[in-house]
Amino acid sequence: MAPTNFNKPLKKIRTNPKPVTDRQLAFLAQKKRDQHQTIKSQSHFIRRKNGVKTGEGSNDAPSQDATWPDDGMTNPGFDDLEDQYRQGYDPAQATNLDDYTDEDGWEDVDEMEYDSEDDEIISGLRRAHYDAQRLKHKVEWAHQCALMVSLFLRCRLLTSNWGDLKRWNEDLRTYNISMTVQSIKRRAKEIKKRLVEAEAGLEKLRKQHPTHTVVYLETQWNRQKELQKKAIQESADEKREQLTVLMKLEEELVEARDKLAEIEAKSRRSRTNEERNELLRLPRSVVLLEQKALSMAKEIGSEHFHQSTVKVFIMVRADGERKSLLTIALAKGQLYEAKVGVVEYQRRARLQTGIF
Repeated sequence: MAPTNFNKPLKKIRTNPKPVTDRQLAFLAQKKRDQHQTIKSQSHFIRRKNGVKTGEGSNDAPSQDATWPDDGMTNPGFDDLEDQYRQGYDPAQATNLDDYTDEDGWEDVDEMEYDSEDDEIISGLRRAHYDAQRLKHKVEWAHQCALMVSLFLRCRLLTSNWGDLKRWNEDLRTYNISMTVQSIKRRAKEIKKRLVEAEAGLEKLRKQHPTHTVVYLETQWNRQKELQKKAIQESADEKREQLTVLMKLEEELVEARDKLAEIEAKSRRSRTNEERNELLRLPRSVVLLEQKALSMAKEIGSEHFHQSTVKVFIMVRADGERKSLLTIALAKGQLYEAKVGVVEYQRRARLQTGIF
């Protein structure tokens, strides 16, 4: 099959990319020079080791027959060696440089290829270490799972019939009892601690005020509760009365607006004198009713009530459910009070007439 854009083989990614920047080129050039110098130095060392004489002008070490100028210095090449032989120097104990050098390892090879091989070896070693660690964790987890299987099966057998409400409640009751006992113990500790603090406070009050006995404090406490209850009750009654007045104002306002709209719908010729007088009086009455309703709402004091409920009263908006519920509640209160008055009037009448 002929190659196309879809079945062409992919190009192999170069393991050693070519240098691109000037810094990379300089680094590779310096690396190659260092390698060349190292190989040259190693080759000179091998020739000296094998006893090969070098020519003049070379950097090799001088031979034994070389003459040195008479400047008061000894021959640095071999005089020290002779002294060592006289003192019992053993050449066999000398360091064997063959152990640290490799004559065949200094070939002119591609440095980038050498680094790539090292990278491949290091990567292989890391992969092998990772696989070993992964296999180790896998074996450990397999052992843990084997230990949990039996426990899981037993728990599954015990909880498999929790679809039954009776069994569910029985199992849950056992757990709740233990939790309830712990909660009771914790609560008991807190109560005991507060009891000790309260007793200490009472003892301090007894020392400061000997007349403040337990009976006195109980009396003051009951009196304070009664006063607070009375204040709350009076406040609730006042609010209820104010809401009743507000509802009446709202009803009057609605009636006044309806009557004003009805009169304005008639033509001027068909209006009577009484309707003309009401047409002059009703707008003022509507304004006065609105102002009074607003002042009553502010006197009640709830901003939320003022923004939601009072607007329903005055503007007669679509929130009929709120208005109806409030109207029914107030009407029931008034009906209850009227019923109590009727029952009381009937009782007094029976007592006076003797007819039961």
